[in-house]
Amino acid sequence: MKESTLLESEICSEGYNAKNEIEKIINDATKSRFAVSNYKLDYLGNDFVYDEYNQNPDSVQENKFGYKVFFTRDVDLLEDYYAIRMNAYQTRLGFEKFNKLETDYDKEGRIIIVIKGGKVVGGMRLMFTGECKYFSAEYPGTQFQYEKVTQRYHDERHNLKNVEASGVAAVESGRDFTVLESMFELMYQNAQSRECNYIFGIALISACRLYRLVFERLGFYLDIILSYPWEKKEAFNFLPTFPIYVKLK
Repeated sequence: MKESTLLESEICSEGYNAKNEIEKIINDATKSRFAVSNYKLDYLGNDFVYDEYNQNPDSVQENKFGYKVFFTRDVDLLEDYYAIRMNAYQTRLGFEKFNKLETDYDKEGRIIIVIKGGKVVGGMRLMFTGECKYFSAEYPGTQFQYEKVTQRYHDERHNLKNVEASGVAAVESGRDFTVLESMFELMYQNAQSRECNYIFGIALISACRLYRLVFERLGFYLDIILSYPWEKKEAFNFLPTFPIYVKLK
């Protein structure tokens, strides 16, 4: 596996322009899909974070369920995840309007994927406070904002650090608690490292209950607010969704 030529000293050097460099990398590699795969970088803000799995697959250890779970910005791996997500939402759940493979929210967020036997079997998107303008399910200036939910019920604090989980999907063979538990565990570790106050999400009632079961396996209680239905999105065939959250601190 060819390693990136971007060294740590270059990343931290004065005048280094991360955006220009990543554009140059991608443009230079467009001749071949394999060439794109030689550059495994996670672009976040003004910093590059190496995609450990592609730099050195053996450095990412399998968890107790036999999965490798990590964040990625790898073009090929993301395409596999987007295809799984689209199939799950459009084909299995019947959300006909869900037809985008990559969105601006994906670009602003962080993508977790799960690999088994060298193949992507699931993934999800995380968006963190301070790393995006607003979360994917929020409507600025309306009641459909996560902090307004918590303030309405029991938490009057402002300027909280939160993480939103969305785009959760897995292949048919991976639709069990172990794939979800693996992703949620990594999500919690990153939420904790960023000192987040809440983990938020929006989901159909059936998914809300499933997520609650998985969080209970991890030792957390997920609250489903059935009295606060979210605005119905066209992408989800106007079915009602509900806010869910785990309070971390």
